[in-house]
Amino acid sequence: MSHNYLKNVIKRIVLDDTYEIIDFQIVNFTWQSEEIIIFTRSFFQLLTNLHLIETIDGADRHSLRFSYQNNEFILNIECICESIWIDAYATSHKDIFSILFQEIKSQLLQDLP
Repeated sequence: MSHNYLKNVIKRIVLDDTYEIIDFQIVNFTWQSEEIIIFTRSFFQLLTNLHLIETIDGADRHSLRFSYQNNEFILNIECICESIWIDAYATSHKDIFSILFQEIKSQLLQDLP
């Protein structure tokens, strides 16, 4: 279920080297709390090598800090801007960020651009 759900809502992912973010282009997403919960659960169920550290819920932004290969990142879900992206929690090595992007892409979006 996780894989199919994510494939239905993620149209494309893009690695932005300039800002060091992984940007998710989202479709068919209501931006309601219930859907955000489903998205985050599905994301972490499918990518089992990510380790959730903490969840920070705000009025308009939900952030999930996680570790990947001894580096920390944040999955941000912004309801007002209707955007989802990952950025580094602190400084990260560009090569690890690129590896994370490839891991996500290979696990989630095998047949998307």
